[in-house]
Amino acid sequence: MLLAQADITNIPNPATNFTDPTTWNIAGLLTGGTGSFSLVNLAFFLVGFVFFANLVIAAVTYIVSEGSPDNISKANSRFTTGLIGLIVVFASFVIVRLVAALFSLDASVPIN
Repeated sequence: MLLAQADITNIPNPATNFTDPTTWNIAGLLTGGTGSFSLVNLAFFLVGFVFFANLVIAAVTYIVSEGSPDNISKANSRFTTGLIGLIVVFASFVIVRLVAALFSLDASVPIN
């Protein structure tokens, strides 16, 4: 059977989770109400990716430093600032959730 003769009527549509873009709203985008896309998940993915890239760059800088105290210091500084940034992002998420729970704003804070 040739590829052009294959029956493709039973292949599931991968885009069934997406709705009409004209009906999107901010709360839906934040919580993933329009399917599997969520801005909060995207933000955490990007933060993780940036931290990982920072970690790799710091490791390469450390490896190629050849014992130079200046380059070792740069690698340690890059790793430390990346870790502090990661901690700040997760701490801000926890603080927002705690404040929302304390003031009974759970329904109005669209973070799952």
